[in-house]
Amino acid sequence: MPTKSSKSHSLSIFLLREDVRPNDAIKPNLQKLEVNDIGDLYIKQNPRTTPKWLTFFSDTLPEVPRLHNQSNGALLLLKRGRRLFALTFGLGRHLLEPGKSEESFGLRVTLNSVDPARLRSVDRRTFDAISSHTRTQASQEGDVTAFGLNVEQDLLRAATGSPINQQLGKRMTGMDSLAVTLPINIKSLPSLLDKYLVQFKDESYKQNFPWVDHIGEVHDGRLREELDRSLLSAIQSSDLSDLKAWLAVPELIDWEQVGGFRYNPDKSIDPKPDLHLRDFLATVPNVARITVDRLRERHVYAYDSGDENLVRRWTVYSCLYGEVDRDQTTYLLSGGIWYRVEKDFVATVDRYVAKLVKISSLPAYTDASEGAYNRRVARASKGKIALMDQKLIRVGGTTVEFCDLFTSDNKIIHVKRYGGSSVLSHLFSQGSVAANAFLEDQAFRIAVNTKLPSTHQLNDTAPRPVASDFEINYAIVSRSQKRIDKALPFFSRLNLRNAARQLKAFGFHVTLSKIETS
Repeated sequence: MPTKSSKSHSLSIFLLREDVRPNDAIKPNLQKLEVNDIGDLYIKQNPRTTPKWLTFFSDTLPEVPRLHNQSNGALLLLKRGRRLFALTFGLGRHLLEPGKSEESFGLRVTLNSVDPARLRSVDRRTFDAISSHTRTQASQEGDVTAFGLNVEQDLLRAATGSPINQQLGKRMTGMDSLAVTLPINIKSLPSLLDKYLVQFKDESYKQNFPWVDHIGEVHDGRLREELDRSLLSAIQSSDLSDLKAWLAVPELIDWEQVGGFRYNPDKSIDPKPDLHLRDFLATVPNVARITVDRLRERHVYAYDSGDENLVRRWTVYSCLYGEVDRDQTTYLLSGGIWYRVEKDFVATVDRYVAKLVKISSLPAYTDASEGAYNRRVARASKGKIALMDQKLIRVGGTTVEFCDLFTSDNKIIHVKRYGGSSVLSHLFSQGSVAANAFLEDQAFRIAVNTKLPSTHQLNDTAPRPVASDFEINYAIVSRSQKRIDKALPFFSRLNLRNAARQLKAFGFHVTLSKIETS
């Protein structure tokens, strides 16, 4: 082990997959140096280049100085037992072939090594109305709650903390790779890697972070390709009514401005009112020969209500949502990214959402837009349903709708045409925000009352409403033949569960319904 006199070094460490051989792990044409009793060092020195910014001064300086950049990279491969480690230096990370290392190696080592109450930084991906990647750094060390991490909804991508055993590092950051800083010399490196391998195999992190394996992004390029092939094979051979794959608008759009969709820019073809995998496949000459590259080349075109102007364009692949079950794990394609989700976690979410399903009493959707549908339903109700669509009310620094339709028997109905995870997550989030404001903010209740007809107004806006007197209904317009909970993307089901749990904690009744459409 290192001594007190050892100089501190920052190390970036990868653990290669068990099936990866040394020659498969590194880029070609590298200089190789043998490091006695340690491993092999691979080096790449890039040519000298003149900085591009220097040309900015070429017209004003009488003599431009001769400045040059030169980048270097190195990668050390060494074997410990049956496993192969790769340590990168400088730009050495780019010398490692992608998809050859263990996913979440660094994260698992970190979570097994640090004090769970002494985290300094976390990186997370939030599957909410707006999917985002964020890094949160704390002014002082704390547990995951100090970083606002929603363990039911956020994917923990990386963590930084102080190891309990200082021989493992002064501080470590783990994602796929492990970044550590500690006093060390090269002769003590093998024994240190042995300790990290023990930490990687240990599963004690599940005691403090039991949720961390619920969702994970698939970084392995080979696995992503295999999942793509599995999904394509299912699309080519399956009955679409039972297939766990569908198309959906991948982002928030103004449905009032969208008249229809096409799968090529030929305007002689009538637009479709919604995206549907069956409609797209009908435009493919030979479905059996379709490829992922082709899905990335083909586009979905959204046109305005007059069918004249192009409003949005996305690749078909970015609109494709799919689920593949493999080796007791469910893999989800969402927004062009594959995710790994524990099968038991999927089952838990699905059981919860299934209990929310309720047959809708609303009429079928035959309208050009959500707004037109809501207006028609309100008019046809003969005063029983109040129209609240587009009646915005300020909450804090933003504005929200109380709902789209409000019935005389206290049903708070949110209507949304089917879309991808971000579209529906926005719906569930808005419902939660509006419901919370309705309970806690008298000014919000007063604003709601001013927009409601007298027949539907609260008798008194001062007292906090009794939440159990109200039902919050999420009504999704869908062409799918499946039950609505089976038709939603997983991350939408997950966000619905989180929203419903919060609303039920307030005391509201929460339901999910499907509005039929042709």
